[in-house]
Amino acid sequence: MKAPLFLLSASVLVCGHAHAEEIQRLFIPRQDQVEVLERLRKIVFPRVEFEDTKLSDGLDFLQMRDAEISYINPPKRFGIVVRDRSLADEKVSIKVRDIRMDQLLVRLAELTGSVILISRNCIEFHPGDKLDPELLRFAESPVVMAADKIILPRVEFDDTPLGEAAELVNELTDEQLKGAPHPRLVMDPSASSVPVIPSGKHENRSLADIALYIARHTGHVLTVDGANLKIMKPSRQQQLDKAE
Repeated sequence: MKAPLFLLSASVLVCGHAHAEEIQRLFIPRQDQVEVLERLRKIVFPRVEFEDTKLSDGLDFLQMRDAEISYINPPKRFGIVVRDRSLADEKVSIKVRDIRMDQLLVRLAELTGSVILISRNCIEFHPGDKLDPELLRFAESPVVMAADKIILPRVEFDDTPLGEAAELVNELTDEQLKGAPHPRLVMDPSASSVPVIPSGKHENRSLADIALYIARHTGHVLTVDGANLKIMKPSRQQQLDKAE
């Protein structure tokens, strides 16, 4: 099999195979392209072998191996998430050697019929052959770009209610920036503060990534509201979209 072709367009990384219909598999916000591509291409896996392995299990393995590989100094790890339960359970079989991270991601996306959105700190698998344009537009908004540059050294949740989690994130951001202005994480009246964020530690994650994580994990959506990030119920967001 011929190696994948990688073509960089004005806004996204376009991937496909020679002599095959070209399908975009990797999407990278414009502001992150140079850094993300450089990091992905420096991560080389000496050997990857999956046989009827769930995509989620395979990605967990890659994250552990990524932490062991010292091609980047200091190492910068990507968080990897699958945004669909059925996609996470998809079985993959692959046997390769000396493959770069960007090439491997494309292969996994092709095998599972998915697409990938990659930011500076997070790799997201989404089902289907097309990415919702709103996801990319959201990632490229000035507020999200600013929040993506704010790196929180450590955020720890302990079955924390959503409302308290948002307050914690704001407090940690205030401490990190020593009171300098920054996008804040706010709750829309439609949002429920009751759902909890399970226990877990998150290290060196951007404000944007953490905000998106806690919103999606509790069944909410993350939107931009002026200079802030807002957590709200999906139904409320859909009503606003229809009114515009």
